[in-house]
Amino acid sequence: MTEGRQIQRAGGGSQQLQVAGDLIVNTGITEERAHEISLANAKHVVAQFASESHGVLQARVDELDQRVITHLSNQGALDSFADPAFIRSYRKAQEGAASSERPADYDMLAALLADRAKSARERPTVVGIDGAIDVVDRIDEDALRALTIANAIEQWTVKGPLVGPGISLLNDIFESLVDGPLPMAAEWLDHLDVLNVVRRNTLTGMKPMEEFYSEQFVGCIAPGAMGSGDAGSLSLVAELTTVLASEGWPVRIVPHELKAQSFRVGAMNRADLDRQLKDAGKSDEYVSRVISLAETEFGFGQQDDAARTELMTRMRALPSLGTVMEWWDSNADSGFYITPIGRALARANAFRLDTENRLTRE
Repeated sequence: MTEGRQIQRAGGGSQQLQVAGDLIVNTGITEERAHEISLANAKHVVAQFASESHGVLQARVDELDQRVITHLSNQGALDSFADPAFIRSYRKAQEGAASSERPADYDMLAALLADRAKSARERPTVVGIDGAIDVVDRIDEDALRALTIANAIEQWTVKGPLVGPGISLLNDIFESLVDGPLPMAAEWLDHLDVLNVVRRNTLTGMKPMEEFYSEQFVGCIAPGAMGSGDAGSLSLVAELTTVLASEGWPVRIVPHELKAQSFRVGAMNRADLDRQLKDAGKSDEYVSRVISLAETEFGFGQQDDAARTELMTRMRALPSLGTVMEWWDSNADSGFYITPIGRALARANAFRLDTENRLTRE
């Protein structure tokens, strides 16, 4: 197949533009223009309600508009206002804001629209975000809090070599996310199920916290290897195994915080160890060999009963983390999974509450 030819002729001094296919000219959206577009849409939304309520509804929509424009301006995404698909979602968010008296809902809707702008062509993601926008004004606060915690437990895990800082970070995260009471009965799941935020599973329950976090921290509760001396010294590595020293071992050997007079590989789990090795520029073959040595020499991937018990004791002793673990175990018999709508809601709420930016935003 030969390419088609296009021929243009014009007189002197004229400007020519020739394209094959669709032409999109993007001149850029300023904050002033974004306000004009949002105001035009707001008038359409408010007009659907009784005239007696227009003042209150306009004030609520204005609250949302200011948040959205600030979010999009900060991420350089004001051009989203030129996208008809985004405007459709934006109008839905304005309807939700008009229907809600909760300022937190405006923050949630603004965060969801910011995610919508970043994922403009990722249709599966967009479906979840649009569904979340539809239910923000109808979701119960306690149920939203429970959803946010449940999603955070599954989505964000600790990366690093040490137990103490790892569980301390988890405690700090949950301290931010638990901004009120956690519902202790299963009615919150029924409420979320009706909104298509979760799906109930009556056949199986959820993993208890001991099982879940033992898997997350499996490298920390390995049997380890007995040793003595300065854990930071290179000589210790050679003492523990000459094989590791000859391999140019790139991973730290750390004191076993949960088992006296022992040392372990400085990684939370296999994914963490794999990441450390890849970051060190090691090949897949080398990574496999090192993980095999970690398993052989330090029992990496195995669970030591005493170490696991000590880990659970320390985790439950932390105020916010302990509260979350107790709450989760009380709901462990109620099986459920979070839908794309629920994940979009939970992420937006988590980022709203995470003012210290402890959670990764990818």
